[in-house]
Amino acid sequence: MTQKCKDICTECGEEKMVWLINDDIRLCDECVDFLDFVQCDICGDFYPCDSVEFTELPDGREVCEYCMEDMEEEP
Repeated sequence: MTQKCKDICTECGEEKMVWLINDDIRLCDECVDFLDFVQCDICGDFYPCDSVEFTELPDGREVCEYCMEDMEEEP
């Protein structure tokens, strides 16, 4: 799951509470929205909206393709 901590946003350069997207990318809430990242409601990870397929479940949750694969494999 993606974590949040106080650090410098790699996009805007401001010190804020940021999401640790990966080892090189830390984004504040504003930059996550601006850059069109989507957070999976199951695993909590962020993905650029055009790089990973998301599915909306009947309960309204947005789920990444990786979690959907895991859900489909469950008995």
